[in-house]
Amino acid sequence: MIGYQTEILTFAVTWAPYDGGDEHVLPTFGISLDEYYRRVLHLLDTPAARSVDPSTILRIRHRCMQRLATATRKVPQSR
Repeated sequence: MIGYQTEILTFAVTWAPYDGGDEHVLPTFGISLDEYYRRVLHLLDTPAARSVDPSTILRIRHRCMQRLATATRKVPQSR
């Protein structure tokens, strides 16, 4: 599992300056964007993220929170 986590974190760091990469998540990792952003948020709080620049971590965390908030607003509310 550690290799998989490293791959996800490396992917997030690679795409952080471009605010992109969403179209590559499903083919690369086989998971939905919502799941990807949840996993990235979790990984940012693990020792695996210690080598990542703090400003990059903030950028990634902000993006994850934005994407997950947008996904939550798109879910239809039951009546």
